Amino acid sequence: MRRCLFVFILAGLCAISFGQGSVPAGIHYQAVARDSYGKELINKDIDVRFSIISESPLGTLVYQELHSDITTSKYGVFSLVIGHGTPTGGTCSDLSQVSWADALHYLKVEVKFANDFLDMGTMQFLSVPYALYAQKSLEAGPAGPKGDQGEKGEPGDPASDDQTLSFDENTLTISGGNSVPLSSLLQTLTINKTAEGNFLGISRGNSVLLATIEADGDPKNELQDLVISSDKLKITNNTVATEWDLSPYRQTISLDPSTRVLSISGTSSTVNLSELKDDADADATNEIQDILLTDNLLTVTKNSSSTGVNLSKYLDNTDSQQLTFNGANNTLSISGGNSADLSKFVQSLSFNTSTNQLSISNVATPVDLSSLKNDADADPANEIQQLTYSESTNSLSITNGNTVSLGAMVAFRAKKPVSETVTTFMSDYDFIAGNIDYNDGSGYNSSTGVFSAPATGIYTINISYNATGTGDSRVLKVFLNGSLYEILNNGITTGSSITRSITMKLSAGDKVKPIINVGTGFETGTGSFSGFRVY
Repeated sequence: MRRCLFVFILAGLCAISFGQGSVPAGIHYQAVARDSYGKELINKDIDVRFSIISESPLGTLVYQELHSDITTSKYGVFSLVIGHGTPTGGTCSDLSQVSWADALHYLKVEVKFANDFLDMGTMQFLSVPYALYAQKSLEAGPAGPKGDQGEKGEPGDPASDDQTLSFDENTLTISGGNSVPLSSLLQTLTINKTAEGNFLGISRGNSVLLATIEADGDPKNELQDLVISSDKLKITNNTVATEWDLSPYRQTISLDPSTRVLSISGTSSTVNLSELKDDADADATNEIQDILLTDNLLTVTKNSSSTGVNLSKYLDNTDSQQLTFNGANNTLSISGGNSADLSKFVQSLSFNTSTNQLSISNVATPVDLSSLKNDADADPANEIQQLTYSESTNSLSITNGNTVSLGAMVAFRAKKPVSETVTTFMSDYDFIAGNIDYNDGSGYNSSTGVFSAPATGIYTINISYNATGTGDSRVLKVFLNGSLYEILNNGITTGSSITRSITMKLSAGDKVKPIINVGTGFETGTGSFSGFRVY
């Protein structure tokens, strides 16, 4: 529903009779209903609820009443009397029971447009409503003794009692009497911005949270924009908005090929492009040229008068030379140039078995290899050794030497032949391979599906997975010590089979566990879990 703004006016007070009758309890209330464009809402049915609250705007509800099926006038005006509605709550069942003298009182106004009441604000009662309290002054008091009648005085001049009131916007004056400054009664409106919202306040009165005038609770749906559709300009968020036809403002550019004049529609402006036209033959590509080499003549294409450049002088080969080596006399020669004797650079190795000396030609001092000769038993083979590995002890030995233990063997493999059915899709579940093939080092627990590293080292972990049942988007993961270590594969589709390997550096006691996210299915799948310590 279109949001409505209300201007509230306390138009008057209940009539007060100074005779024998009682004071009629009622406060006149009048307001104008307008829409968000300032237009009066004419002949509209609304409900109005008044609440009188004591001490503060959030204090105790003293009296509440409802006015139903109120119809606005042809000017959007509606008038009510507070006190003449149907009581709906509060500590008082009637307006006349409100104790105006006991505390400050506030009026809260709510209006129902469609299904819910909208809070239109709370304002403080000032002096006018408290005239209701003056009803007590009309109650007859106890009669006193009758006094003696005095002497009759002389008649006065009735004209001497004629007085007039005047007001100069700040002071109220009575002729022949005193003046009363009223500037202290003037009130001003202010807007106070706080963390709770923007409040409209009146001096010596209450304040209203401006957010309460937003009927639908969306502060942005009144924002509008301009849009153009099919040359129609209109404003958004207004179904009855006028559309403007912009087609008269659309212009096009055209070129007359015969005159080569460029024109724009809707104007008399033209541009002559004759000077920019194509060359005489109207061929836009025949000016494109290339470089052509014929024999030793370099020319440019599409230019019959081009003389070109003769490149023959660059082809005399006078700088072409070759190197040759004569092994008989160790001479290096270059064609068209000199030769060099390389004999002094040619060397040979020789060994004297009697002296165990190694010599190199052109070097005076030989090398004595006596210290490197065969051992005393003259058996060159008895120093040959071999490495052997013992699987039972996981140790490496060398003949005629020591043995090195390689540590305990760690290897395991277990199968998961059965797929479990789970209750929640897109969730993680333990991938437990319960059938053990081997478990060297006793690091794998078939009940929990967790491998605990018996010793620190580098391990290779292998997981094979078969996506049984239905459901895609499955994810295969590896957890280390309860936290995600790596995602091995995601987006696994139903019916597919994968095998993934990962190398991990584990400390003794680290726990590795495969996890499967079942994706859009409800089965954990089958497969195997294996691994071994590399070193």
